[in-house]
Amino acid sequence: MVKVITQDGTPVFRRGQTPGRELIGTLLQNYYHPFHERLAGALDTRPIEIAFDCHSMLPRSPPVRMDAGRPRPLFCLSNRGDRNGKPKTAGGLVTCPPGWLQALARSFQAEFDGEGRVAMNDPFRGGFISVAHYRRRRIPWVQVEINRGFYETENREAGEARLADLRERIFSALTGFWDEVSG
Repeated sequence: MVKVITQDGTPVFRRGQTPGRELIGTLLQNYYHPFHERLAGALDTRPIEIAFDCHSMLPRSPPVRMDAGRPRPLFCLSNRGDRNGKPKTAGGLVTCPPGWLQALARSFQAEFDGEGRVAMNDPFRGGFISVAHYRRRRIPWVQVEINRGFYETENREAGEARLADLRERIFSALTGFWDEVSG
């Protein structure tokens, strides 16, 4: 729960400076547990019909992965299923109905037509937050990964105008999806 190595294999801490058990316990108590308690509280007390766990991903798979150097999609939408959003095995867990994930992918693809690929469960299938909170309340969860190459420059900077445009378009894709599945 305390990251000690980045996704590209770079250590977060200098040798010998990794936090000890006591500091990790303090971090869990002050940040990790309150975050999940607030999230659970919101899910328990508000009329939430779907939840999104949003992240960014490197433009290419990092050297430490088996698919090193492989270009990544513009968006990866995940529900723990296969590349069509369906359970990987009979009776397998998915955190969002496959039809919903497919509709979300169509909506993102329409909004970002010609700018890149929208993938389902590739290269990521969804993580702890989605699974844990889906299991607890059965409210659908989707992990959304956005390719950093879409909004960052080579200096890892992102212009405010570009980010504002991206936020608007993502919101448009989400509302288009929701209009389709909830109507």
